[in-house]
Amino acid sequence: MRGRGLARVEPRPPDDLLRNLIRRYLGHEESSLARWLLSRCNTEVAIRVTPSHLHSWDYTRRMTRA
Repeated sequence: MRGRGLARVEPRPPDDLLRNLIRRYLGHEESSLARWLLSRCNTEVAIRVTPSHLHSWDYTRRMTRA
């Protein structure tokens, strides 16, 4: 996916945002990466992107032959 949009830095993201992202993409908070990210949570920022144009490609057919 690629596109254009307006990015905004949110210096004080909601407290549960990082934990929710870790659970979504890592599955749990017990990994070394999750612990490292959470140890730095007081210095983290969130970047919110509001898309204006998006482009995506579907390679499903090509990848199923591999």
